[in-house]
Amino acid sequence: MTPHGLIRVLLLVLTASTAATPAFAQAGRNERPYRGLFGDSRATLTSSISTFGGYDVLTTNQSSMGTTVSRDSGALYGGVNGTLSYHRPVGKVSFDASGATNMHLYRQTSDAALRSHTTSGQMGIGIPVLRRAQWRAAQSFSASSYYNFSPFGLFNPLDVEDLPLPSSDTRVAGGRTYDYRAFSSFGVAVGRYDTISADGSGRRLWGVDDAPTLTTVGGGARWARRVARAWTTQVGYGYEQGLAEKGRSAGGLHRIDAGASYAAPLSFSRRTRLAAFFGASMASYSIGDNPSRSINVPQVVGSATVSHQLGRTWSLGGAYSRQFRFSELTVNPTFTTSALMSLQGLPARRIGLTFSGGYATSTLDAGRSARSFHSLIGSARSQVGLSRSFALSVEYSYYAFAGTSSGAGTGRVLETDIGRHAVRVGLSTWVPLLKPRGQ
Repeated sequence: MTPHGLIRVLLLVLTASTAATPAFAQAGRNERPYRGLFGDSRATLTSSISTFGGYDVLTTNQSSMGTTVSRDSGALYGGVNGTLSYHRPVGKVSFDASGATNMHLYRQTSDAALRSHTTSGQMGIGIPVLRRAQWRAAQSFSASSYYNFSPFGLFNPLDVEDLPLPSSDTRVAGGRTYDYRAFSSFGVAVGRYDTISADGSGRRLWGVDDAPTLTTVGGGARWARRVARAWTTQVGYGYEQGLAEKGRSAGGLHRIDAGASYAAPLSFSRRTRLAAFFGASMASYSIGDNPSRSINVPQVVGSATVSHQLGRTWSLGGAYSRQFRFSELTVNPTFTTSALMSLQGLPARRIGLTFSGGYATSTLDAGRSARSFHSLIGSARSQVGLSRSFALSVEYSYYAFAGTSSGAGTGRVLETDIGRHAVRVGLSTWVPLLKPRGQ
């Protein structure tokens, strides 16, 4: 079967799986009994295993010494993904841990080779301190056989719940990488309307041969006051320092948390909820040698999320972010703007559908450079519950990365343009290994 024929067959399977059952919203039922699709939050220790097969089409344009080399490749592949998760609330203390491994085995002509794999783990804990304070910490570690880049999801670099793990769909180039991240925060309520908080973060990325090694350390503190039902003002300051190879400075990010945030359902639509924050930030870095010159770039930053309930079982969501960040692809800070949208729901009792897409652009030298790189992602996924613990999935995903011309310290990865189409069919099982007593 040709690649185009295979893609048409899989898309027909996706269409048939969503049309075979009457619309769930019309049935007026809101049941989710199939743990293979939705899991079960009551379980303490759970495991899930997925096996899948598909076709991957990759287009690569790579620049070297002023010339561009284009290459198209496609291959059938199979893979397995295993996850182990632990969640244990003890009174007001919460503890979460998970580990996962993902392997892709490609077959080309008569040779089979393990082309990509990722192993990752994360752990988080929340502990109440006295009556009105809370301390939280989280950390993650991942090892990959490829170089991964995705600017989506990290809307607040100091959020302990946001530990993005690498995805094989967003791999840019081959090369073993290791990534460790740690976050910690402490908050205490002072009076009825005021909160004081402090946080810190650190990251270490290494193992890449021809791209910068990155180390970041940051922290900050802020005071927030609720001035209305949905409005909160805050004043604070945070600083994040970046280091490249051999301790060379990659610049610093001054996060001036002088702004306001809004979080509430909209008055004209109670099914729509909006949360947004806007403030100020400044990036600083050095250019030139003997002597070097310091550059300071101020900018208005912010983020926003919106969600809307479509009926009882469908939801539409979006997120937008505008901020400075340290990128794995270049030494100096970048200014990144990203947007995401998703639509998910239950067209039937045993069927889950998810559509998502996003676009991001990152400008070098904290937004002052004419060079930038762009990322585009999109996916469509359908899951059908075959039993209470087994599910069949059909998925299409797309990832594009458009690099920029070479610059000092950027490495080979930035000179690469890629486009990847992947179609997968898989079978997954979800098994609760340990439940609280009495369940």
